[in-house]
Amino acid sequence: MRIADCAPQVPQAGKRLATEVLEAVGSVVSVETEAMLDPVTAISGSGPAYVFAFIEALQQAAIELGFDAAQARELAIGTFVGAARLAADSTEDVATL
Repeated sequence: MRIADCAPQVPQAGKRLATEVLEAVGSVVSVETEAMLDPVTAISGSGPAYVFAFIEALQQAAIELGFDAAQARELAIGTFVGAARLAADSTEDVATL
């Protein structure tokens, strides 16, 4: 567990608790300043919409290539999940992958 960055006056037990709570719903990324919280929100908050739009486009392309809707969904989601898993498990830059 990586301990969340907090104000200096926050006791270590409070930092651990904050980290545990945050890790229960996702990964914890420490930022240098509070001003970086807005960009984090932009990426993590809006990112899923872009992912879903990409999956939707893959699914539509599969349908246009002759797959039925269920097959298209399976192919599109499987492709995204596999690629995301590869990116998460690899030390290579995603541009290289």
